[in-house]
Amino acid sequence: MGRMDGENYNIGFIDSTGRAYKELTAAVQETHKRLYEVHAGKVPPYSTRPKASEAGAPSTPWDLDAFHGG
Repeated sequence: MGRMDGENYNIGFIDSTGRAYKELTAAVQETHKRLYEVHAGKVPPYSTRPKASEAGAPSTPWDLDAFHGG
């Protein structure tokens, strides 16, 4: 549907007709199941490293100093 100015992209968890975006809500539910264990350091935040750009990626999300040459 969108607005009169052409804006018609997904924002939030439900569309303009009140239907949930299934892929987003499924991903959030899976994340929520593991969130406290990730925060506590019991499980890694992800099972595979994210694809990196040409600039590369830090070995972990917490290793930003090494990534930026610090």
